[in-house]
Amino acid sequence: LDSLMKKEVASFAEDLKKSPGQRTGQISMEFYQRRRTRWPFPPENIPWEVWTIRVELVSLGNEYERIKWREKLGEVLAEKTLYITEVMNKHEFLPKMPNQSDLELVFDSSFHDVQPFLFKVCHSTDSPSSPAVGINTVRRLLKDTLAI
Repeated sequence: LDSLMKKEVASFAEDLKKSPGQRTGQISMEFYQRRRTRWPFPPENIPWEVWTIRVELVSLGNEYERIKWREKLGEVLAEKTLYITEVMNKHEFLPKMPNQSDLELVFDSSFHDVQPFLFKVCHSTDSPSSPAVGINTVRRLLKDTLAI
């Protein structure tokens, strides 16, 4: 799990450094659970929590400015981490514990040492924008149309 997260963050950092113009981007971690659907559709992923960090690379003139920005960034990240921890410790954010047969709908069992909630990491180096129509939207539209 640790190496997967490091790989995703490193990939985002590389893309951000290579991006032309103003170097901004965002990286998101989406937690979801699967819901079974009828044939011919695969299971549907239903997000229940999304964490997004927006980043802007800045060029600093000297070491003093770098130290000040680093301190400020450390304080902001610590504050946000504590806030996430407080919110996530409340049980209303977690999905209901599944039956034994439905564990794979909530937990990722592909790691040998932990079984985290299902998640995916995405990143982009574009400015944040409204989400596009995704496969789940198209799937729901087709499913509703076929049900008529």
